[in-house]
Amino acid sequence: MTKKCNAIPASCALLATIAMVLWPFAGVASATEIADHAFFEASGRATPAPAKYQYMFTPGARWNGTMHWKYNHANAPVALAANKADVIAQLQRSFAKWTAQCGVTQQYDGETTVPPNKVIADPTYGNQPDGTNVVGWGAIDPSIGGWTYDWWLQSGNQRLLVDADVTLNVANVTSLESLDRLVTHEWGHALGLDHSNVDEAIMAGPPSTSYSNLATPQADDLRGCRCQYGLPAGVSAGYACAVPASLDFAPVAIGANSAAQSVTFTNSGNAPLSIQATTITNAQFSVVAGCQAGATVAPGASCTLQVQSAPATTGSIAGQLKVFTNDGEYRIALQGSGVQGARLPTGDGNVRAIYRRGLGLAGNVDIARIDQLPAPPMPNEPRPL
Repeated sequence: MTKKCNAIPASCALLATIAMVLWPFAGVASATEIADHAFFEASGRATPAPAKYQYMFTPGARWNGTMHWKYNHANAPVALAANKADVIAQLQRSFAKWTAQCGVTQQYDGETTVPPNKVIADPTYGNQPDGTNVVGWGAIDPSIGGWTYDWWLQSGNQRLLVDADVTLNVANVTSLESLDRLVTHEWGHALGLDHSNVDEAIMAGPPSTSYSNLATPQADDLRGCRCQYGLPAGVSAGYACAVPASLDFAPVAIGANSAAQSVTFTNSGNAPLSIQATTITNAQFSVVAGCQAGATVAPGASCTLQVQSAPATTGSIAGQLKVFTNDGEYRIALQGSGVQGARLPTGDGNVRAIYRRGLGLAGNVDIARIDQLPAPPMPNEPRPL
């Protein structure tokens, strides 16, 4: 059962994140998409957002058991005010899109008069969550469709979510269809998912991608949920979790190859994971070994790709590795740089020289060897070529 932390003891310090969603609603002026995750400790001190793979927190935080939630219909928009039962049913249908394919469960516990994001003022830790998960309405920035607050606590070596509240924008959500698009995304945040770096994902959003306006979780969305909660009963799938967001290669001389870096795909699912193809968007990177097309990774087994860079120009280079599988597409950002010649301790350019000793082919110096003349030449004495 989820632990409630109303009076916060020292072992129950909490951290919250705000997840706001910006949607291009009809009748609302287009706005620049913003990075929509701000992190606050209970004391209010901001901390940086985590690097993407796909979780709101690093390490990730998850619900320990069923997520219970309530609905507050106060301040609902005029178009939905008389349809409370339909709104509640839609919230449940939107959540069911996650629970049908991911091993998390939810329970609607009825209505409440508690507003979303109600906090308790603690004299030691400041504002803390009330332990009740609420979906409700509020008048917020018209360019924002809604926001989600998540709170977690540290329990042994785990981070457990203990409170999640979703505030829907009363000015922008005017139909069950728009509610479905918005709240399906918001439920993903409530489960601990961050924005995806895959454009074709319901959890797409800044800084890596733009909001997709999709209404159904895609392969990358489900993978993120499954890597936190596993698979539900009766569902079979292969998927990989510990995949890096990016590979960063050290500077390499133009025309040379970098040391290879590894990307390991370990199948965390209960069915085979099939590698269908790999592509790279920049020819200055290449897959040199491993995880060949047609490879099958059994549950619990792994295959490892070897990737290297070979810059053709000076300066920064970037690309993207795409691995196509029966679990959908995995994307890994690639970064590197090319330099002029080999990097020396005191400079970044070399002179290429060819040494000879004597005449003809016999005078060529062996590779990787530099000879000195047998003796310093006398004045006016011809020097050997």
